[in-house]
Amino acid sequence: TKQCPLCRTQEYRKRLIEDGLEAGKQISARRIQSVWRGFRARKAFFHLLLEQDPAMRRQYHYGIVKSVSDRYLRATEANARHLDSFFDQLDKARAVARLHHFTAQDWQEAQRRAVARGIQDCPICMQPLLPSETALPPLRPEKEPGDKVV
Repeated sequence: TKQCPLCRTQEYRKRLIEDGLEAGKQISARRIQSVWRGFRARKAFFHLLLEQDPAMRRQYHYGIVKSVSDRYLRATEANARHLDSFFDQLDKARAVARLHHFTAQDWQEAQRRAVARGIQDCPICMQPLLPSETALPPLRPEKEPGDKVV
């Protein structure tokens, strides 16, 4: 519960004193202004030192160039990591796609089923499907038992 710090009355009501409120605002404004003026003065003094001292100017610009180059290196390393993961995903997808190769008999069977269902055109290349007896050999060579999947 609230108590008056002086008379210890319970649940007292505070009275606002306008003079104290105004004085607090002025003190806060002075503090903010002094911090701002100090910041500006230190910055101006630093730039004056840079103009007069070539070694300090060199060190200052070295720090700026170093920070920019470090940011650039971090960005390129992140891009390289993203590219590496992207290429890894592509390699995995390619390996999965090459796991099962259809033989000539598989292609002929698929073509025979499509013709039996009444499909006249290939859904990929839109060319007319050939009857299975006159089917062309597959474009991919058949895999030998000892071949490796790349």
